[in-house]
Amino acid sequence: MKFPLTAALALAAMSVALPAAAQMYKWVDASGRVQYSDNPPAGVKTEAIKSRVSSVQAPAPTQPESTADKEQAFRKRQADAEGAAKKQDQLAQQSREACGNARSRLAGLEAGGRQVRFDPSGERHYLDDQQIAQEKTQAQQDAAKYCN
Repeated sequence: MKFPLTAALALAAMSVALPAAAQMYKWVDASGRVQYSDNPPAGVKTEAIKSRVSSVQAPAPTQPESTADKEQAFRKRQADAEGAAKKQDQLAQQSREACGNARSRLAGLEAGGRQVRFDPSGERHYLDDQQIAQEKTQAQQDAAKYCN
């Protein structure tokens, strides 16, 4: 019972795909409208048009790689991997430095006492309690971000 249903579905699928590969024709009907079909009508001047449906083509055969090409590709992959590892090490080092800076700032803020900051002209400005609390919160967030 399943075979006839499967065969019918396969036949329907193939019949839908067949017209895509057929030759198409263009003509002007009696009312002046342009018509397209795969079956040209008799007695009417038709023009064969190229199908824009492209077929799937196998890739062009390639030459087998020589030993030198394989060696060069291997060395390139190896250099890329070393570069990626070096970049990863640099990022880890930067993260460790940022962690140390955040912890140092936090320790200084938690130690208490007057906190001072210098503006670009070199003038000294003392932080009030609210500014110290804001900087402490920021230092805690930075420590959580970089030290995990």
